[in-house]
Amino acid sequence: MSVLPHLPSDAVQQSTLLVLRATSLIHTSVDSAEQQRRQEDLMRLVGTSDAWGLVIPFLGHDDVNVQFYGAHILGVKVVREWNSLGEDIQLPLRDTVLQLTATAIALQRPKMVLRKLYIAITSMALKLNTTSPPKWPDFLNYSLSSLQSQGANRETLLEFMTIAVEEVSRASKVASVQITESLNAAIPAFMETFSTTVLGPSVPESERIGALKCLQAWVGWGMTGNDLTSVVPTLLSVLSSPSLFITVSDVLQDILTASALAEGAGVKTLTEPLLDWISTTGRTIADAAVTEGSPNAISTSFCKLICALGDHSNGYIATKLYRASLQGQSDSPALEPRVQEFLRLMLLYTGFPGYYGVDEEDSELTLGFWYLLQESLWEVGEGGEEDWVDLINSETEKAIQNAIDTVNANVLDPEGPMRSPIQYESEIPKASDKQDGMGLARVLFAEVVTTLRRKITWPSAAQIHASGGWDAEQREMFGIYRRNVGDTLINACYVLRDKFLENLLNDMKDQLAQTSRDVTSWENVEATLFCIKAVHDALTTSNLEPLEFLFSESTMNALPQVGAHRVRWTMLTLIGEYASYFTTVSSTPSLLRAVNYTVTALPEPSLSLQASMSLKDLCDANRAILAPHINSFADLHRNVELLGPEEKSKVIESISSVISALRPEEQVEPIIAIVQPLLQTLATALNTGLALEESQPRCIAQLRSLTGCARGLTPISDPLTEGTFVPDADAIAKTRQDERIFKLREQITLAIESVVNLWGSDAEITSVLSDLIKGITATQAEESILSLSPQPLLQIIAKANQRQVTSTWLTLATILTGQLYPGKSLENLNPKPTRDAIQFVEQLAPEIMAPCLLLMTNTEYLESNPDVVQEFFRFAEVVALDFSTSIYRLPQDLLSSLLQQATVSLGLQERYSLAASCRFFVTLLRKTLTTSELAREADALMSLHGKQIVAAIVYGVAGLAPRSVTANLNEILFCITSTRLEQARAFLSEILFSPDFTAKYPMATQKAKETFMTSLLAARNAHKGRHAVTQFQTITRGLEGTTYGYVTI
Repeated sequence: MSVLPHLPSDAVQQSTLLVLRATSLIHTSVDSAEQQRRQEDLMRLVGTSDAWGLVIPFLGHDDVNVQFYGAHILGVKVVREWNSLGEDIQLPLRDTVLQLTATAIALQRPKMVLRKLYIAITSMALKLNTTSPPKWPDFLNYSLSSLQSQGANRETLLEFMTIAVEEVSRASKVASVQITESLNAAIPAFMETFSTTVLGPSVPESERIGALKCLQAWVGWGMTGNDLTSVVPTLLSVLSSPSLFITVSDVLQDILTASALAEGAGVKTLTEPLLDWISTTGRTIADAAVTEGSPNAISTSFCKLICALGDHSNGYIATKLYRASLQGQSDSPALEPRVQEFLRLMLLYTGFPGYYGVDEEDSELTLGFWYLLQESLWEVGEGGEEDWVDLINSETEKAIQNAIDTVNANVLDPEGPMRSPIQYESEIPKASDKQDGMGLARVLFAEVVTTLRRKITWPSAAQIHASGGWDAEQREMFGIYRRNVGDTLINACYVLRDKFLENLLNDMKDQLAQTSRDVTSWENVEATLFCIKAVHDALTTSNLEPLEFLFSESTMNALPQVGAHRVRWTMLTLIGEYASYFTTVSSTPSLLRAVNYTVTALPEPSLSLQASMSLKDLCDANRAILAPHINSFADLHRNVELLGPEEKSKVIESISSVISALRPEEQVEPIIAIVQPLLQTLATALNTGLALEESQPRCIAQLRSLTGCARGLTPISDPLTEGTFVPDADAIAKTRQDERIFKLREQITLAIESVVNLWGSDAEITSVLSDLIKGITATQAEESILSLSPQPLLQIIAKANQRQVTSTWLTLATILTGQLYPGKSLENLNPKPTRDAIQFVEQLAPEIMAPCLLLMTNTEYLESNPDVVQEFFRFAEVVALDFSTSIYRLPQDLLSSLLQQATVSLGLQERYSLAASCRFFVTLLRKTLTTSELAREADALMSLHGKQIVAAIVYGVAGLAPRSVTANLNEILFCITSTRLEQARAFLSEILFSPDFTAKYPMATQKAKETFMTSLLAARNAHKGRHAVTQFQTITRGLEGTTYGYVTI
């Protein structure tokens, strides 16, 4: 009866033993190599043609693992080898699989085995319905009838339907119209089964849960709004059942967020009935959890449900708030009680007792609602009451509501078992502002800020100790939660505007007063400072006036100046975030107090790094204001040796930033005072024969400090950031010729060369050197008086690269070569490199490229050093872009090697290397094929290398290269087809119809190749060319008609 092949018993026994050995590894002490070998053997077993014959004996075996692999083999074979089956056995195979599934159900096989069989049946349905006409259009009803006739009960049928609907939903992009219609036709029957199952008086709980999960699958499939509307009353009727609550809640969450009723639809049928249930029965769940002191599974699910409702109906809630603010009376709340209760519950969960990550994890779920509510409030405020009023007054939905009310009256028991005896009075204040539609919203969000500030307050050290201590994971979770709260505080700030800072700072006055009596309240001050810090991006200049109190003398003196309390760290970060505030107020004393606060914290090891970072931010933003106080920074510089290397670097960068605001001629002596000691210490470390472990850290420290100095001196190009200070380019150029600064630059160059010669192979030092070279070089428009010329550094790098090829040297070579090309300006919109620069690159490029290409001739090197390959082609790209003639001035053998290695790299599997070679080719081809001065070079390039380049692209598209780089390969191809059409036609014809290509990619038929060529050559833009390439790629890789092929295009 079975169409599956029959295997000899010894072959079945051998395969069974293989499965048993591979799946019992967890119980045996087998080494990793043996484990991997057995797993590979198992994978090969599944891939063999004889595996079809293992399905029946495996499913009949007593061991669960063997049964599972029998079902697994069946599913894999259906997906991968269906097209190789003869049409005459496809339908008999379907019936055989249904029979095997019915048998497995009768034998009560484990759910994981049955699930695999259900998936195999659905996969067959997808395959059989891709034909015209479809071979199994009624697969769902057919399968259910077949399984039911062989004894499957309703719970099993619901499980099968659930998996079938989920699988078709996942494959919906390629599912045929017939199978879609088949599922849609089955919905009415399911709806009837669902109602009788869920509401049946004696139906087992497991069966009711199965019906609810099946409904959830149908919701994901895409039920119509009418169908969903008809099931909402049924769901609400069982929502008060503790045993079903979580499952019903999950279904409602999906309806609210991912169905035809999502995004605010169904006000009368969904929003308001849920609000009614929440404000009567549902509220007791949250109140009981608060009373217990910790959330439980039902409380967490309830929190998710009200959050889903909040996401769904935030526009409705916003409209109610807006209208209540306009219509409210001073003696009674204007806000509807059910909306008021909903907002109370959202606030309750937002501020759920305990610390996030330690005592509870529900509070974070509510944060997204406040963002959406703020957005909706803006929309309502700008556009009136929106379309929500029309939805609320819908006569159609009123009629439906009458039916829902009837169900609710019979089911919802206000004194039911889930009601808590605790009753909360409304926490939402009454509306009194009749002229402002945002009045209630501001009251609400002020409460949100108060609640969140309490939630993010760290416990004191004594409290943590008393609770048994927090582990690293709990501290990390709480820290992440605080950062997420920061985003919500920004939304609150948008609603409260000026009142946000004003309210917090008024509270801070009381907190500081309390702190003078109680040291533990510093945690409250820290939480307030954190809230202020979090919203710095949301505040405009007009909102910053209350900060005058924060940076006043009394407040700064009241804050702790010693010790490592968290409040100091938070204040330091706040100062850094608000560094630009001082440019908007004429209060130099406030700025100096902030600077002094950061400087005072520098000696503290736990605060030093943050203090140095905040000092840098202050100096960067206020360099012109601080420049008259440069002598005070001289005192700071005398003590930098007491700091760690990183902190010292940032402090030097801060001082240099202030120096840069001086007139260029005034900068010389301070810069010499900073740089000269660094060079002397560096020379000592290089030349005194110190031990490796002592000299390396010294070198790194001095190089970092030099980097900080160079970065600090870099002019800020945006004058808005710098107040009235704008660097004088002419004065800088003149001062650069000062003999003292000229010699200093020479000394720095020599120092860099000495470090490269001595430590060029040390990864840590080369990384620090890289930062220094990036910081101390710049384009002509951004030069400081200390900036070094790129040519000497390029020569140093070329020699270092000859000794040892690294991605670091190549990255620096790319940056410095780009600096040789003049930037665009209003005076010169079409810049060209100087003759000296061109000659320099022509001399330098071979020195850098030759050692790289020598290594890259080894394919293994290409694959194992993607960073080097990527940076090499970036360098080549810059040369091709800015100095295109220099590419063709390379020695002939070097040029040929460059083009050959770039072509080979088009077949690499590592994406970034491949993409870099693609960008090089695109740049080279565009420059060469479109520049009349390079016409001879263009002809030579296409005649000598054109076919190889096109072949590499075509083979890459067909299957050699990752699909993620299709766009890159297409860009090269379009460069050629759009400029050399006939040559491209000839190349493509030779490659596509060659015996080698045909043998490697047999799925590319004659017609497919012709269509590809026609579409590609007719494409008039890269987008159309990419479409042709993608379609051809889908065919050659065997992905045509598959879900994966479609969704990954």
